[in-house]
Amino acid sequence: MNPTTTERETDEADNDSLPHEDYMAAVADALTAQGIEPTTWWTETPDGQQLDAYFQLPTDSGAPAEHWPHGVGLGWDQYTGWTLIERGGGQNVYPLSSEAGIYGQPLQVATDAWNRLFHGIDGWMAGPICMTQRYDTERIIQAVKAWETRATCPECGSDDLSSAPSDRDVARVTCADCGHQWKEEA
Repeated sequence: MNPTTTERETDEADNDSLPHEDYMAAVADALTAQGIEPTTWWTETPDGQQLDAYFQLPTDSGAPAEHWPHGVGLGWDQYTGWTLIERGGGQNVYPLSSEAGIYGQPLQVATDAWNRLFHGIDGWMAGPICMTQRYDTERIIQAVKAWETRATCPECGSDDLSSAPSDRDVARVTCADCGHQWKEEA
C-alpha cells in the first residue's frame, strides 16, 4: 500500500474521512524522509470514541535486531499520543519523547521514532528539533475536538442521526443504525 493513502477500517457506506488522516499522512511522509518508510499505515476509530493510527515499520530498516527482535510499529491515539509497539513477542509498548507529545510536529515524531529504533528505548534522544517548515498542529487539534463533541447515539455510539422537532425547544433524535430514539433540548 502506498503510505500516503489511508486504509480505513470503517463501513463502506461511510465516506467521511477521519479528522486525523491529513496529520498521519504528514507523519508517513516524515517517516519516509527519515528512511523508515512505513510498509502500510491506517487510521481508524474501532469503537467510534477513540481515534487511532498505526504505521507498520519495515523489518529491513537497518534498526539493530537486538532492539526489536519481533519488529515494531508506530501507534497513535488522541489520548496518549505516540508509541512504538513491539510486534510478536510480548507486544511491549514504549512512548516516544515528550517532544512528540500527542500532536507533535511530524518531523519530531519521525526523528523520535528513528532514534528509538536505532538507539534502543533507553538510548540517545535528540530532544526538540529545529525546523523551518511547521505543520499546522492547531488544525488537527481543532478537528479532533470537533469530532469528539459530535452527537452520537447513547446506545450504539453511531453518529448517523436524524432529528425532528417535537415539543417546544425539544427535538426527537433517532439513530439510523439501531433505531434508538431519545429527546434532546434544542
